[in-house]
Amino acid sequence: MTLGVDSYREAFESIRASLPGERDAAFDAFAAKGFPTNRVEAWKYTSLRPLARQRFRPAEPDMEAAVPLLGDGPRIVLVNGFLREDLTTVPVGRWAGPNGRADAEEEPLVALNAAMAGDGYVLTIGDAWEKPIEIVHATAPGRTGPVAQSRNRIVVGPGGEAHVVERHVGLGSGAYFVNGVTGIEVAAGGRLRHTKLQEEGADAHHLWFMPARLGPDAVLESTVFTFGARLSRNQIEADILGEGAELSLKGAYAVAGRQLADHTSRIEHRAAGATSRQVYKGAIGGQARGVFQGHIIVAEGAQKTDGHQLNRALLLSGRAEIDAKPVLEIYADDVQCSHGATAGDIDGDALFYLRTRGIPADTARGLLVRAFLSEISEELPEDALRRAVEERIDAFLEAGA
Repeated sequence: MTLGVDSYREAFESIRASLPGERDAAFDAFAAKGFPTNRVEAWKYTSLRPLARQRFRPAEPDMEAAVPLLGDGPRIVLVNGFLREDLTTVPVGRWAGPNGRADAEEEPLVALNAAMAGDGYVLTIGDAWEKPIEIVHATAPGRTGPVAQSRNRIVVGPGGEAHVVERHVGLGSGAYFVNGVTGIEVAAGGRLRHTKLQEEGADAHHLWFMPARLGPDAVLESTVFTFGARLSRNQIEADILGEGAELSLKGAYAVAGRQLADHTSRIEHRAAGATSRQVYKGAIGGQARGVFQGHIIVAEGAQKTDGHQLNRALLLSGRAEIDAKPVLEIYADDVQCSHGATAGDIDGDALFYLRTRGIPADTARGLLVRAFLSEISEELPEDALRRAVEERIDAFLEAGA
């Protein structure tokens, strides 16, 4: 029996009539596989069995929820996966559902999203935006936990340039499930800086899939900061289709207790002369677990590819764990590719140096952890966003992780 299908079939049938577009083929694609198990190589380190056993109701629109914002600039707001037009100040299109069997070949959770997502934004960037565009995904747990699913798309046209900041927040305590997709397309010469700040509620489950396509000389810089959720997975699959394209994936995460934070990426270089960089850094305390899976594929003919990936993790307790699996798959002979992974406790020499300066042990450890993670956050160009990330790092340290 496929995992978790029956409860979602019941939920799908309860809302099918209200959903735009043809959804049956997408749900059939999900039902054929169900929730991925650890027997699926890409999910070897992240078990969804506890999630699949829970029953979540389909989320409903909430037009009254108060949503925290970073600033007063251009923004898009979704609550429970539905667009809040009263809070949105950017002209956007809306997702209208899948076409035919377009999602039949996708991963089962992506197919589930295509089957049940009720809404989503389509953001088109045709020129240069001076201010960052803030996109807030907020979920209100309510008395019974919802599953919030939105299907979104960011399209950067030739010469377009913008910084998009996607924030994921929980509005109140309680369990809920977020299963979302944000597709990104960057055309020739386009530039997109994409920053994701995940600060879901403590009992949330957050699964987010980001497929990306880059044309010639396109630039995509994507950085994810992970702090919230009991279980989270940020999955990026990028196809580099144009010569001279540049892709940068960075991440910083701080988890404790029994949290699990999974960062999975798959980059396929299909064009010559393109560059990709991946750097993920995590601080793991308590009995928490981190997962990093980075897969670079260099296709035949993609000569002069320059691809590198690095994962570094600080294990702050004897029960913290990290599973790292960097992979290179190369079918061209003129490339520069490398991968690396390190894990361990705080550097003893650095800690000793601070202690000899009269700094208490706990304070010294906190300074070193903050410096370790801030190597990612200090590159953020906006003060408000950088402060928001640093406040979450400070909260993590103050909690005694």
